[in-house]
This record gives sequence, structure tokens and C-alpha cells, in this order.
Amino acid sequence: MTSLEITILLHCHTRNDEIPYRDLPAVKQVVQALLVDELIKADGDRCGFCCTEKGKAHVRQLCNVPLPVSQWVDVAGNQIK
Repeated sequence: MTSLEITILLHCHTRNDEIPYRDLPAVKQVVQALLVDELIKADGDRCGFCCTEKGKAHVRQLCNVPLPVSQWVDVAGNQIK
């Protein structure tokens, strides 16, 4: 996912207002893709869109991705401790 896709998905998951910059072509394209993938849906009670159960599960999945760790290696590829 791109950072814009993640931003919009998180917005729909956590906010109760309209998606910022919703009239920009890139935002419209991402919203359409998230709708097609059934990660968000139109929500008449709120100001536009909300996460589907699939979208909520994907947010949980993203939140559970561990942070990367770095390590030092020598020119032979051996880890330096």
C-alpha cells in the first residue's frame, strides 16, 4: 500500500469527518480503489466513508507489522555484535 492509501484507510477507520483533499484526482483514485477492494464503504450516517470489517482487519494487520531492525555487518556479511 502507498502512504496515501494507508492515510485514507486510517482516516476512514478513526475519523468521523470528510476525507481531506477529497476532490484531488489522486485521492479520488485511492478512494475508488479502496471501495473496489472492499476496505471502505459509503456511510450515509457519517461524512462519506467508513471501514468495512475487511478494512478494520487490514488496519489491525498493519498495526501488527513489527518494526525493522538494523544490524552491522562486515564486508564478508558477518554480523558484528
